[in-house]
Amino acid sequence: MINDLLADSEFQAKFVSPQSELVAEVEFDLRTQLRAAFKDPIMYPPFTESVFAGDTVVIVLQDDLQYPQEILEALIGQFEESNVSLADITVVISQATAQSLGAKPEDYQLPAETKDEQPPLVFPLKFGFNTIQCQVHDPSNVAGLAYLAANEVGDPVYANRLLVESDVVIPVAAALPGDASRQVDCVYPAFSGVPAQERLASSEISGLAKQLEMALANDTLGAFFVVQVVDGPGGKLSQVFCGERTRVATKARETANQNWSFAYEGEAQMVVASIESDGDRQTWDDFVEAVLLADRVTTGDGPIVVLSEVKKKPNRAIAKALQAQFEDGPTTGKTTERLRALASVVESRSVFLKSRLAPSVVEDLGLAPLDSVQQVNRIAEAVSGGLVIRDAHKCQLPTVSQPE
Repeated sequence: MINDLLADSEFQAKFVSPQSELVAEVEFDLRTQLRAAFKDPIMYPPFTESVFAGDTVVIVLQDDLQYPQEILEALIGQFEESNVSLADITVVISQATAQSLGAKPEDYQLPAETKDEQPPLVFPLKFGFNTIQCQVHDPSNVAGLAYLAANEVGDPVYANRLLVESDVVIPVAAALPGDASRQVDCVYPAFSGVPAQERLASSEISGLAKQLEMALANDTLGAFFVVQVVDGPGGKLSQVFCGERTRVATKARETANQNWSFAYEGEAQMVVASIESDGDRQTWDDFVEAVLLADRVTTGDGPIVVLSEVKKKPNRAIAKALQAQFEDGPTTGKTTERLRALASVVESRSVFLKSRLAPSVVEDLGLAPLDSVQQVNRIAEAVSGGLVIRDAHKCQLPTVSQPE
């Protein structure tokens, strides 16, 4: 729907896109950029000097990576110069990534009665003109894990067995805008077991302890060389980096922050905020971030329109924050500051949502459903101008001029 809106003359007359220059940049050639990055990695030898014929290689994809098919096809092409046989390469992915790559559950799911007796299946999957062996990681499959080390307090640290047994591990990750605390590690705990995932998701473990355990897992695996891709507004990839893990992560994060920040001077009476990631992976957390960003750049009590493809109902905490507008008194208790802010926004502004949910479900949440360009234009009739912010859930707070 976002593309239909941007092409609509009535919408164009009122709405400004401060990200237009970033969206209009020269098309990014992934294969060319990846080839250049592999020849001159950041603080690391050229790829041909660190991976050799006969090495067993595991490529592990971060769960929410955009364009995994295209990235893998480009990446596999880099092995030709190293004379690494495709038979020695295995790709380890999450179930969500497997679905986006077209893998069928019957290709990788084990019978329930034998699930704990053998590791997840390795099966062939086609990437371009090549067929590569893949495995869908199952954190509940103990046979598919191998011990790495113990963390500082003695908890065992496990990782996917194929990663542990390979000669070379190549994580392929995506940088998020924001500071280092927002970044998601590609390998750990996503490709570990359920206990590690629960432990690192707990609020009882400090941020430092989480970082140390993730570093321990990566270091023990020898995952010092990484590939980081960076996207930008409009669903486009903009950069790819490879080389030493920590330096590449820093460079990619800095680039992501540049891509997802924008300057705007004016008074937006209305904001149309899009969420353009893979529709099956869009979440209500994305919605919350988009609403909070839109609220901070909208003047007065102007409306907010969120364009998404979210198809599942929100969790109880988010639903409660949205419905707090129907209750007497402020939102209190154990609600997070972020959800209290969300409750305040929907109480003071009209928030419209385009989604894949039934209109009645959206209305029960205290939001107004919409599904057409014409409806957005009708909402905009009461305002003189507004902003359209693409992938608002990823954006950094823009610079807004303050009235004198």
